[in-house]
Amino acid sequence: MYSIDDIKVELLNPEEVKNFIKNHGIFACECYQTPEKFAERVGMSCLVEGHTSGSRADMFKFRIHCPRYCADQVMRHSVGTAINCQSQRYVDMDNNFSIFVPEDVWNDNVLRQEYRAYENECRDRYRFAK
Repeated sequence: MYSIDDIKVELLNPEEVKNFIKNHGIFACECYQTPEKFAERVGMSCLVEGHTSGSRADMFKFRIHCPRYCADQVMRHSVGTAINCQSQRYVDMDNNFSIFVPEDVWNDNVLRQEYRAYENECRDRYRFAK
């Protein structure tokens, strides 16, 4: 058996972690279409509000000393990738919204018109209230 005292954790990248809030903000600025010069303010605001998706851009690297069966459980719950996508809730999409049209659809006039109608409907739905 082991206790919590038997688990040792060492942070391997402390210098990177010192910039966590700014890095979080840089990542979140894309979501809000905000200039990166406001990254620290955006990062802090996101953390305060609980909007943590920007934190996916940073990696906290740890060396964990623990029993093998504990390590097996820890490793099953890591993702290891960061994905960023601009938010359509916060960014005006009326001029930039477009969808991919497969060649077979593009070559069929009826289907192409349906895709255009759908694209216009999506653009209207994602239009940012001004």
